[in-house]
Amino acid sequence: LDLGDVLPAGRATRTLTLRNRSPLALPFAVTLPKTAHGNQGGLSPWDVTPISGMVAAEGEIVFTVAFVPDHASRRFAQDIVVSTTEDAAPMTASCVGRCWPFAVFCDEVDPQPLELIEGLSMPGSEETMPSDLQLTLGTVGGKGTPITSTFMIGCTPPIAAPDGKAAGGNGEFTLDSLPAEVVKEGWALDTQKLTLEPGARKPVTVTFTPPDGMFEEDAVSSGAFTAGPGMWATAAVKMSFKGGLPAPPGNEWKVTLTLRAFLSDRSEERRVGK
Repeated sequence: LDLGDVLPAGRATRTLTLRNRSPLALPFAVTLPKTAHGNQGGLSPWDVTPISGMVAAEGEIVFTVAFVPDHASRRFAQDIVVSTTEDAAPMTASCVGRCWPFAVFCDEVDPQPLELIEGLSMPGSEETMPSDLQLTLGTVGGKGTPITSTFMIGCTPPIAAPDGKAAGGNGEFTLDSLPAEVVKEGWALDTQKLTLEPGARKPVTVTFTPPDGMFEEDAVSSGAFTAGPGMWATAAVKMSFKGGLPAPPGNEWKVTLTLRAFLSDRSEERRVGK
């Protein structure tokens, strides 16, 4: 159960349904096992209601799961264990959620050192997200064989005001034009510019298609390419995020995303004529 992307002190809710298919009313109880990562304050980032009661014969109970983190982190996760009768195995639902220091975000890239995003609890403060990210696509087996990967960009819903109303501005994603050498070496992204509505989470697809010559033994020594067999092909792309509520410090978060893919070394196969 994905509770989505929120701001510190924000709140996201989802529902789970417990159905009783027996002709008898059954008791139920909910427990939340301790997790490795919680809030920095005294309250749990997770809440479930109701936590106990009876579910009617051939009836159902709808649980409300709330995610209320107090600091930025991608590591929030919680198992919800629902028990009924002693002879029935407990049922478990696994929940995840993410919290960002400001509204716009970039997700599903390579893991970052935790200290770079942990503890950023004040939206719009001078604390910010890292400006250098990395995305690893995997291993490419031969020339002309494309490999793809996707990262996610988005904008969190705004935090509700005391009057219950919430107004959030759109975020904006912009990818700088790819340098000629990056395009020459086979890199492409499917998105140049996107509007990120509050609550949006959108994919950006990266494709790497090694050109003819990149798998030749002299690919690098000849000066034709920056990578060859048995090496990592890399490209650095510039992108920026603006807007949202709260916006990044200075209203812009500039990011350098390093893309990389490993070029399989088939030199041994070539030597034996495979």
